[in-house]
Amino acid sequence: MSQYRSPSLSPPPLKRRRISQLPPTSDSPTPQTSTTSPLTSPPVNTFRILSWNINGIDAFLPARPHNQKAITTFFPPSKAPDSAPPSHNGSHKTRTQRPSLRACLLRWGWPHIVCLQEVKIARSDTRTQDLVRRIANRSTCSDFLEHGSSDDEDIDSGEHGREEGGERDSRLEYDTYFSLPLDPHNARGAHGNGRIYGVCTLVRRDLCPLAESNDDNPSRKPATTTQPVDWDLEGRVLVTVPSTPPPTTTQSRNPLAVFNIYAVNGSPRPYRDPQTGSLAGDRHAYKRRFHALLADSVRAYQRRGYSVVVAGDMNISRSAMDSYPALRTGAEHVTNRADFEARFMEKEGGLGMGDCFRVVRGERRKYTFWPRGREWGTGMDRVDLMLCSGDVVGRDGGEGDEEGSVPGRRGLGGWRLVDADILDTSEERGPSDHVPLYIDLSCVGTEGFQSEERTR
Repeated sequence: MSQYRSPSLSPPPLKRRRISQLPPTSDSPTPQTSTTSPLTSPPVNTFRILSWNINGIDAFLPARPHNQKAITTFFPPSKAPDSAPPSHNGSHKTRTQRPSLRACLLRWGWPHIVCLQEVKIARSDTRTQDLVRRIANRSTCSDFLEHGSSDDEDIDSGEHGREEGGERDSRLEYDTYFSLPLDPHNARGAHGNGRIYGVCTLVRRDLCPLAESNDDNPSRKPATTTQPVDWDLEGRVLVTVPSTPPPTTTQSRNPLAVFNIYAVNGSPRPYRDPQTGSLAGDRHAYKRRFHALLADSVRAYQRRGYSVVVAGDMNISRSAMDSYPALRTGAEHVTNRADFEARFMEKEGGLGMGDCFRVVRGERRKYTFWPRGREWGTGMDRVDLMLCSGDVVGRDGGEGDEEGSVPGRRGLGGWRLVDADILDTSEERGPSDHVPLYIDLSCVGTEGFQSEERTR
């Protein structure tokens, strides 16, 4: 089994020295700037997981923070243009076009699980958390906060969340979960406001059937669970265990655990003891400690019989083909990358996970980090990854599939990787500096994953 290796590592650089452009080759990047076609909905019995470093949720929220007046309140009101579209109650409202999380979910074919990183919400800001829960299931408009509406009057789902006849389709709605920072020394945010880091997982509600009420579950809690890990104080990890339908054949299937990860970006900045605030090394050392703790958590699930997906911004470029125009080659970055490879990718002593994009797409050059403030396509990195445990890509207990081949046999745990890609266009980047990526897994012997073709 081949593994892609490089002597260096490349998290997204704060600044990168410009070097001459690489000569065009068949492996040169091919930046896309045109609009993308929507993803087709996953076929029946296929499970879609999508990951995106959103670089702050604010752009998707109603137009202004709840504690700040809109700048337009300082000017005389102007008459709405005659061409302003009427609202659903017939009145005309002037609205600022803002990105719609709901529209993204539609364009992505209604993924079963969506892993968002770097949402930048303070742990104490429950109002913003509630807004995120709602914009996942509604379209948003700029005057929501101004009018103080709390229901469908100013946040409506349009056509995206309704069946014919106007009935809501709960399969197209999402439950929203957060892990937000509580470390007072290392995750303070600007001016100590706590708006830094943070991950958010959206789980489609058809994965959350109410468990039968019994003595062990008197409250009928959702069978799907999403929760943080106890060692993470910076809001970087959420683990979702979806309640997938039981097999309808005699072939067994492992339960699935999906890790949503915003990994530490190694740097010489100081890291402080979360309890005492005393200096405890730098962020490079803490990054490697994060690797170790995460690998232990993944291994614990595997030992309990789970197939595991690790999805998110890992702040690692695995090889030279994952950065353009060049990798960073500083000693600490080399060490960080080697640590990541040893813990997650190596079979001997490590987890032996498969890099899903490389398994499906081989040596194709596509990237996930597209920094703002520079010309599109002049500097980018593949630092967002989706990793699957060896049983999902057929590597457990044998040679398995080589990276770059289309997965040719069903994973030994009942899950099989069937597709993986990066949506590398300026449209998909949106207000972020990263683009989304996704995987599709087929699930053996089940009739539980529905196609959404009829809803599109």
